[in-house]
Amino acid sequence: MKTRAKFIIGITATLIALALLNIKFPVQKSTRIFFGSIFVLFLPGYVLSFLFFKEIEIMERIALSFALSIATVPLIMFYLSLLGMKIALASIIIVISS
Repeated sequence: MKTRAKFIIGITATLIALALLNIKFPVQKSTRIFFGSIFVLFLPGYVLSFLFFKEIEIMERIALSFALSIATVPLIMFYLSLLGMKIALASIIIVISS
């Protein structure tokens, strides 16, 4: 798969996750937890792994994406709070999608 196609798939997955987080139906809490976990713990690191590591296998990329997400998302949120930005849904979405 080409890099552009992977990028488009990542953007599409992000938009679908955002849309599913706002749906209101009876199993909303479990759905929000599932897709929110993927959105926070996997996607940011997955995008960063494509940015920094071009030629690694898929299993390495998946493991690295979890580690990169766990390392970067809290740091970015910490520095945003130091800059005076409140920790709210909008700021979290900005951090994760950037």
